[in-house]
Amino acid sequence: MISTTRRASAFVGFNLFFARTASQEFFLDLLATGRMRLLYHVGITISYLGDLVVQRASRTAFTLIELLVVIAIIAILIGLLVPAVQQVREAAARTTCANNLKQLGIALHSYHDHAKRFPPGYADNNPDPNSDASHDQGPGWGWAAFLLNELDGANVSNRINFNQTVTANAICQTFLPVFWCPSDDQLPTFAVYGTPAIVAQGNYTAVNGVRETSFYPGNNTGAFLRNSKFRIVDITDGLSNTLFVGERNSGHSKTTWTGAVPGGW
Repeated sequence: MISTTRRASAFVGFNLFFARTASQEFFLDLLATGRMRLLYHVGITISYLGDLVVQRASRTAFTLIELLVVIAIIAILIGLLVPAVQQVREAAARTTCANNLKQLGIALHSYHDHAKRFPPGYADNNPDPNSDASHDQGPGWGWAAFLLNELDGANVSNRINFNQTVTANAICQTFLPVFWCPSDDQLPTFAVYGTPAIVAQGNYTAVNGVRETSFYPGNNTGAFLRNSKFRIVDITDGLSNTLFVGERNSGHSKTTWTGAVPGGW
């Protein structure tokens, strides 16, 4: 309740009061009790200050509820966006991997055109095709190293002495993106089990055959054996029906583009 003096003042000052803004218009009149009443034509936010009704024409900040709603909406949008971004990245990685394999296939054909044969699975001084990998003598450079000139890798190939073992030159630790699939983690080097050798990562392996490579490196069913020199005519099942190169995740088994390190597993 307001005092009699304040009521009289209110009666004198606000017997009839009219105000207009750009967005709403309202009237104040005096009730019989001495309290003022706000009549408005449009929906507006009001607040109570004592017995007086005050119109809040504009706000300068968000309420807590509005802020929480906005944050929740943003969180939902992020939750929807992150999986979509991951799917796009994975699709791009698959495209890159498929393109790498395509380039390797073209490089194999190009190598065959000038060498009249496919590169060996890896080169070794052990002449016995029936001996296992424990008899390897080196150098060990593999099929991928022989394809470097066909993959715009002449600057790397020119630094390799193919008569020396894989680990004789620090070039064996050079990471080459053409032999790496972005879907896999980039190491980019790793230690060869059973040796002190450190070599560069790769994700693509040539098919040696259906039997364990360590036991049958030179006498298996695939097209890339130790010291093999297969030609297209030797692939009796036909090139379109024969697996040459596949992809291997480093979580399954680490792979290198360099070749086979003697004594390694």
